[in-house]
Amino acid sequence: PTARTNNAAATWANAKRACRFATTTLGASASARRFPRETCNGLDDDCNGQVDDGLEGDLAEPNDTCDTATMLSVSDADTSATVLSYTIYPSGDVDYLKVTAADGTSYSDGFYCLFNSKKPQCHFLDVEIVGPTGTSAPYKASLMAWDCASTPFGDTDNASNSTGSIWHGRCVLDDSVDYWLKVEPKAGANPQFSCEPYELRLFHTSENYDCCTMVDCSTDADCWGENWGCGGCDRSSGTCRKRCEITECETNTDCSAVGCGTCSGGVCGEHP
Repeated sequence: PTARTNNAAATWANAKRACRFATTTLGASASARRFPRETCNGLDDDCNGQVDDGLEGDLAEPNDTCDTATMLSVSDADTSATVLSYTIYPSGDVDYLKVTAADGTSYSDGFYCLFNSKKPQCHFLDVEIVGPTGTSAPYKASLMAWDCASTPFGDTDNASNSTGSIWHGRCVLDDSVDYWLKVEPKAGANPQFSCEPYELRLFHTSENYDCCTMVDCSTDADCWGENWGCGGCDRSSGTCRKRCEITECETNTDCSAVGCGTCSGGVCGEHP
């Protein structure tokens, strides 16, 4: 075997020549051959005809099912991304992670929350993935909410894009939410695995405003479908109206005009 070079074809050719030398010049006797141990370097170190075979998986293994998922937490109190490294190795491997997006700012929101614990907050979880260095294996990370077996609502690959989620919160209350991630090779990827690690980057942030006004819509049903308690669709802006429970009112008409329920205690109820 030879050291890495920037020319993959030359490296592979040199490695094959080294293996031929070991098996012919040194003789056919196994005792005459002293092959090095296989390492993760893109070469057939032990000259058995396979590259990077027989190596150990990452330290998070086994995590290839929902029941054995790697547990981790990311907080909106963190000032930088949480960066993790794992491998899709050997062939057929997948990685499951249970991610708790922890509310680390519930009790540190200052004057914004001081006099009204129902003031809205909006949380964001963004996920990026970077594929293994030196390979063309495109992996994807699929994001599921609430249940590991649920249908993914978004995925990201190593083409410099991201996926994520937003959810409502309230002052003082714990707005933590559990998500699930499944990392696997994209369909048609070649190779389908690598001993080189990929990198996950998780960002959890929160802002002191209502999520509803960030949801795009064309009909009222677009705003009511997620059980967020949003008002109807403001067609002039193409976004949902703010949450009904923080919409002030004097009459039921005030509430129905913005896609909310009945007026009670000076605020609107949710759309029935």
